[in-house]
Amino acid sequence: LNREADNRFDANAVEVLWQKEKLGYLPRDANVGIAQMLDRGETLSARISRLENSANPWKRIELAVYWVG
Repeated sequence: LNREADNRFDANAVEVLWQKEKLGYLPRDANVGIAQMLDRGETLSARISRLENSANPWKRIELAVYWVG
């Protein structure tokens, strides 16, 4: 997870990276708390918890976010 505070579309943007490749962003309706934690310097990680074969690209990957401490 990488905080993208200068994102012009979403001030709370958090991008999701896998092996240095951008998969996309956390959904806007779920990123505020995670963005705040990253802004405070908290270490978070994410794991793909489910993949879906969906026509909607925003519904293809489900993530679980973990606080590392």
